[in-house]
Amino acid sequence: YYEDSIISQEYFSNKKKIVSDWLREIPCDSILDLGSNTGVFAEMAAAMNKFTLAIDSDAGCINQLYQRIKKNRQKNLLPLVVDIANPSAGIGWSNQEREPFLQRIQVNLVMALALIHHLCIAKNIGMNQLARLLSKICQYLIIEFIPKDDPKVQDMLRNRQDVFPHYSAEEFRRIFSEYFDIVLEQNIAASGRTLYLMHHKNAKVIT
Repeated sequence: YYEDSIISQEYFSNKKKIVSDWLREIPCDSILDLGSNTGVFAEMAAAMNKFTLAIDSDAGCINQLYQRIKKNRQKNLLPLVVDIANPSAGIGWSNQEREPFLQRIQVNLVMALALIHHLCIAKNIGMNQLARLLSKICQYLIIEFIPKDDPKVQDMLRNRQDVFPHYSAEEFRRIFSEYFDIVLEQNIAASGRTLYLMHHKNAKVIT
């Protein structure tokens, strides 16, 4: 799956190195990997003894990750089929027996890698809505911004009207800065994409 979705191996290798370096520095023990794909970055986090929850709406991707976890008997990585744009609601008696997914999730760090264009462009979710949601569930955020001239974004826009005039790196930084402090910003080699490490402005210790 990654072979079809990444733009180059140089990009992928550089991205893994940056994320790995940041994960080693961030004081966290619980991670949510949004849009995990087949779980490469989730497995990286779990290998650092951090409990990691990997979610993706693609059941095939999550099944690949589950099969590897089962084979390797990995204990601190949980894969789930969840669409973050349409997460599980409260169910059971009076819809309160089991809480909605987002109310059950409180983690130290969220990874949102190669995801924002899928939500903002493909799902028509406002950048401010995304920033507000992420601010409710984590202290630290590693997020990748994919610019509009990126080949994957251009593919999304090929058969639809571009109604996203505010989808830009400048607007991204402005909106997310309302909720997070930008700690680090690093361009990913051979891609035009950028990784950001952010810290919640009102962060508190999450246990």
